[in-house]
Amino acid sequence: QSTWGNRPIMESGVSKLKELESSVLTYKKYNSLADIFDLIKAQADDKDLTIAAVQVLKKIFVVLAERQDHGFQLIPRAVDSEKEKTSSSSQVRKFLETKLTHYVSFVVKLLHHTDVNIQTFALRSLMALVKRQCQELTASHKQPTFAQHTFQQVILAMVNSETLSAEPLELLIHNYVAKFGDVRLYTFKCLKLAISKRREKLRTNETAEEEEEEDVEMEDTDSPNNTLPIA
Repeated sequence: QSTWGNRPIMESGVSKLKELESSVLTYKKYNSLADIFDLIKAQADDKDLTIAAVQVLKKIFVVLAERQDHGFQLIPRAVDSEKEKTSSSSQVRKFLETKLTHYVSFVVKLLHHTDVNIQTFALRSLMALVKRQCQELTASHKQPTFAQHTFQQVILAMVNSETLSAEPLELLIHNYVAKFGDVRLYTFKCLKLAISKRREKLRTNETAEEEEEEDVEMEDTDSPNNTLPIA
């Protein structure tokens, strides 16, 4: 075994990831998903482990959706019946849906990573999920349907990132926007939303600054030095 740098720790971490993956997929011990996220947090600075964890989680969620364990899908159900809400199967499915949400949030945050390779890897992983969600929605609705929610998170994260490099932007444009009409359409919609959010934030800041100036003027007026002249 190599002893260079953090290699033993990384190998141990990846080995643990494989064990947890098997625990979920083979033995259906779904709580092992929480252990994966704990492992990611514990070794947050390990880039190799981060990439391996994303790959493992992506595989787990895809397999669970394909098998439809407890009715799990990559697009969560909107509503359960009262009877379903109390069933153990429904509770497991809700747990899996929550962990999928955590996964998406985690990978979206990687778009803000300082390492360009991590950024690019995160974008590819998220777009792979968007594609599968689109397929799932299209099959369910019997017509082409786009996974707006996940894609919107991707675009807003990229727009608002202060560390995003040129490579993931070029990847988005050339590999997705330029090739697929639905991606192009929803990219424009998301950009419009981002601009609206930015404009609203600027207006809120301007209003706050104006109110602060008014408060300062009020304080000056109430100052003991600002008294009426006595005849």
